[in-house]
Amino acid sequence: LMEGRRRSPTLALGALVSAVSAFVMPSLVTLTAVVIARATQGLGFGLVATAALAAVLDMAPVSRRGQLVGYFGASTALALFIGPLVGGMVAARWSLDATFYVTGGLCLSGIGAVFFLREATVGTTRQGFSFAVVLEVPGLMRLTATHFFGILIHGVLLTYLPLRLAGHGGWVQADIFFALEAGAVVLVRLLFGRRFDGLGRRIFLAMGLLSLSVAGVGLGFAETDVGLAATAVIYGVGFGFYLPMIYATAGDIIPLNARVRGLAFVLLAFDLAVAGGGIALGPVADAFDPAAALGWAALFPAVGFVLVTFGGPFPRVAPQP
Repeated sequence: LMEGRRRSPTLALGALVSAVSAFVMPSLVTLTAVVIARATQGLGFGLVATAALAAVLDMAPVSRRGQLVGYFGASTALALFIGPLVGGMVAARWSLDATFYVTGGLCLSGIGAVFFLREATVGTTRQGFSFAVVLEVPGLMRLTATHFFGILIHGVLLTYLPLRLAGHGGWVQADIFFALEAGAVVLVRLLFGRRFDGLGRRIFLAMGLLSLSVAGVGLGFAETDVGLAATAVIYGVGFGFYLPMIYATAGDIIPLNARVRGLAFVLLAFDLAVAGGGIALGPVADAFDPAAALGWAALFPAVGFVLVTFGGPFPRVAPQP
């Protein structure tokens, strides 16, 4: 529905939906109502994530696409790091309900920011509701499969890392791990952003996936604070390389007239992987322990590495924006 249209109305709608769901959350008293509100918030986030990434790809010159997508992703990583800190302070200073009101207010402020967005021309042809054109994009299904396997480890991490570190008596707990990871993500994208386009997407894709796989091994076997901290940094480096390159590659290969639908496929792979990672290795965690599940998760990005390394280059068939 966004094809051939400006992305800002969808951004504003998604932010509004997220704001409303946040504002009503403190007043809900049943689990069913909370689930519905969370699902609505997910709908808003899905609209914002798809439209925002499409807008960045629209505006970024091909020669700087990887760099600018990396900077965009760095802002997201920074927000994910700052958000819990701000939420914790608001809850401690006022109440837990106040965190939802602050969240809703921040979403509304995003709507105001949309009015200052200078969008690139995305064409005037309105598209029908069909994904057939997406299935014909050369390389997109392989890229989507790569993304699914590359992100499965993140779903495992989000599910089992807190359990893995619950019995760890050192200073590296889940919050410290994620802080180190987020810091590494931001630094990698700021320091290497200019090289994302010069050395080629596949190099950074492969490096990112390999780093994620190595981090999975560390998550399975590291016992000391130094080992766990190093694992967090390696994971952040992998994520910092991998994520902007997968989206920049999607921008390279998806034609402009199918950009949003193609991105929807790639982003759907991300969502399914995050949701399914913990489920996929649940039997391993039950039979052994969370560390075993995290260690086995190293195989997932290794599959993505094989798809990228031995599948050949991704054809750049998208017209120059």
